[in-house]
Amino acid sequence: MSEYLPQELMLDIFTRLPIKSILRCTSLCKSWYSLLTSSNFISMHLNRKQDEHILVRHFSRNPEKEIYSLFCDNENLDQYAQYDLPFNCSNFFFNIVGSCNGIFCLNDEMSFCSAFYLWNPSIRKSVKLPNPTFRADGSFDPTLGFGFDPVTNDYKVVKVLHTTYGMPPTVELYKLSTGVWKDISHVALSHVFFSRAPRVYLNRASHWVASRWEEGSIRSVIVSFDMHDETFSVIMLPSLVSEIKQYCEGTNLFVLDESLCLVNYNYDGTIDMWMMKEYGEAESWVKQYNISSRRIPYQPEVSHYLIKLIATRKNGEMLWAENDGLLLSVDHANQKIKDLGVRDSINTNYLSHYSLYVNSYKESLVLLDKWRDYCAEDACEESFNSRKRELKRGRKKLLKTNTKRRLWVVSLLHISGLLYLSKTKGKWSRRKERKKRQVKRHPFSIYCH
Repeated sequence: MSEYLPQELMLDIFTRLPIKSILRCTSLCKSWYSLLTSSNFISMHLNRKQDEHILVRHFSRNPEKEIYSLFCDNENLDQYAQYDLPFNCSNFFFNIVGSCNGIFCLNDEMSFCSAFYLWNPSIRKSVKLPNPTFRADGSFDPTLGFGFDPVTNDYKVVKVLHTTYGMPPTVELYKLSTGVWKDISHVALSHVFFSRAPRVYLNRASHWVASRWEEGSIRSVIVSFDMHDETFSVIMLPSLVSEIKQYCEGTNLFVLDESLCLVNYNYDGTIDMWMMKEYGEAESWVKQYNISSRRIPYQPEVSHYLIKLIATRKNGEMLWAENDGLLLSVDHANQKIKDLGVRDSINTNYLSHYSLYVNSYKESLVLLDKWRDYCAEDACEESFNSRKRELKRGRKKLLKTNTKRRLWVVSLLHISGLLYLSKTKGKWSRRKERKKRQVKRHPFSIYCH
């Protein structure tokens, strides 16, 4: 590390840099690479306050692929970046299990082994998980959850799989720190989950809407799984919702202002939105809105039908999936609607409810220290070759210029790397001179013999 700057100051400077600049710095010298890929620095950079972004996933028909676009959460929702998946899906699109700290957990549920991936699009790194022990037999599909354990600084995936109706399911838990699936079926509850049950991550726990038998009828509840305690618990729904909902039909979960929210789709075409003011307290459910899901009444010239409430924005507007596959931003208070220019191509069947995905997103360096450990086959090879090219380009660029001139023009951040390179260049020069002298003496030594 540099002799001219304290390490604390170096860390403070690096944590303020954008992701792209940090990735370039990892190619300058070994000491910086070790520092910037350490778990301590990755956590420090993650905890820095960043600009808020919204990530939108939709499916395109021409060409057929998933598109992940990052937008600034401003008035115009300007596009900030677009990411390409480093692997292919057996289905039209991946099932997004969840996102946390810049990582997406993706599941290819149509593949034979139901492949899982952890993917950080900001740094183009991915981890392919090993195959789970238990596989679906066709009668039931697995229910999945993804989250972060802040106590152990670990990322976990939970898989709930029913084998017989009415019996407790099998439960497996994957930890990124261990790289293996663990059977934790002994903590399972006898609630019935469904493969595409609404799920959100909040307060270090994954949440789903599930059903259970209660007093001779089926009632809906929210089941949560704590990522640290690794246990399940039950949160009651509002009484009005629980009485009429069966088999989790017409319910959707999302997070607003760090609070758990529930969307209830009524049979009369209206939608109720509930917010839990005190987490875990069933009595704190408060109805926020009652909205019509049919053609928007205050704009007769617009033929949009609101299908599914997906997310909310920081300005209070709500993001809806529309019947033609459009993503709409609706201001219900001022009765305004805005077409965001995103159209999902799967809009003729039930898949349109799931292919369009919207969530808040924070860029991070998580998985940067895993670039050679558990990478997916294609992504790992690409990352390794990319890393070699970056190191080679950086070394050539720095060695082309004179040492004194480098020290004049570069910033203080480069001093440690340049000192290291100048010393290395001196060693190379002395070694090269010794080899030249040996070659010159070599013909003369032959004649002497």
